[in-house]
Amino acid sequence: MRRSAVAWVVGAGVFAVTGQALAVDESLDVRVRYSILDEQGEPLRTLDDGERERFVNRARCECGVPIQAELQADGGVGTAARTILGFVGNRCAGREAAEGRNGLCSVLLAEPAAVFREGFSALFHPAFLNSYVASTQREVGSPYTTLARGCEGEGQGGVWLCDPQADGAEGCQEDEFVYDAEVAGEPLRYDFEPPYELPYDLRAEPRAGGVLLSWSSPGSQDIAGFRVVCETEWQYPPELSFPAPARDEAADGTSYYTVDSVCGGEPHSLVKVAEDGLGICGDGHVDPGEECDEGDQNSDEGLCSDSCELCVSPQMQRLDWSRVCSDFIAPDQTSVFITGLDPDQFYHFALVAHDAAGNARALGQLASEAPYVAWDADVGDDAGMFGCSVGPKGHGSWVMSMGLCSLLGWIGRRRRR
Repeated sequence: MRRSAVAWVVGAGVFAVTGQALAVDESLDVRVRYSILDEQGEPLRTLDDGERERFVNRARCECGVPIQAELQADGGVGTAARTILGFVGNRCAGREAAEGRNGLCSVLLAEPAAVFREGFSALFHPAFLNSYVASTQREVGSPYTTLARGCEGEGQGGVWLCDPQADGAEGCQEDEFVYDAEVAGEPLRYDFEPPYELPYDLRAEPRAGGVLLSWSSPGSQDIAGFRVVCETEWQYPPELSFPAPARDEAADGTSYYTVDSVCGGEPHSLVKVAEDGLGICGDGHVDPGEECDEGDQNSDEGLCSDSCELCVSPQMQRLDWSRVCSDFIAPDQTSVFITGLDPDQFYHFALVAHDAAGNARALGQLASEAPYVAWDADVGDDAGMFGCSVGPKGHGSWVMSMGLCSLLGWIGRRRRR
């Protein structure tokens, strides 16, 4: 029985591959373009060359923001009745020819060649770009399809099309692929990995008019820049305005993306993963059932401690944009002066490193907690003596530092009265 559509089921509805059958007798030459959808699920725009390099990041994958593949034949389609198989993933031609020894790609469509003449579209979850299937069910739209991995890794992938009847042998051989995403030179690049190497020795010093943050740089090529997040000791956000990047814009290397900023914390769709991998401490993602961001690099030196005993808000743990208190900081900078804070409050700071794709990860240790110093001509620069920072020994040192900082801050306020 021939299928005329392959459905992709999500929480909000059903998407499908559709097309019209036309009889033609020319060879099949297909063009594939990728588009993104707006919040209503309607096509927004086709990704250009630069956007295909920079659009698919981890936050969009975790949100399940669907990618639309637009398929259109240039000219004729050969024997119109023959069935064309479509896959989504990476190195699909080799995977199919090797009969799955390196893991099979997911099946995106099975359509007669004729429908390519008219053109049609198909949707898929970004996680399919970097994962082979770990189940006998392979369709991207089936709730029974299980992927070998989720939103992990980086590379390039896309849609692959095969004419399995071309040589009379069963299955898809490499020379039967009528569209190879890599050979065509139009794959989608995906990057789901935040920076691994992070700055260290983060320090905060109160100065007249603000707080000076400084750190040591690891010299990582994967860091495209930084932002600072902060909140008061009472877990209130700073009264500053640094808006999150637009949901649908491609990363430009000056901002980072979170699940909250992309989809409001509510995924559009989910995929089944054979084994859920542990996240990275400080990547801004709190998984279901976690009290804080517990990951395989979780430690007292991390943004989250191994006991989840943090004196910061869930929003700060998620690196929410409501806590951002700096503009873009270039990757070669090792300090920034934060202004606009309330002089009567104490603040906690964290330095967020992000890559060019907008994947973010906070500095391995939670940044310093320090009082903001308002300029007072009667006090002068000696107010700067009350600088406090968190040492590299972890949460215990942080708690002690908080108490010491609070005492020194109280003394400083008493002196300025």
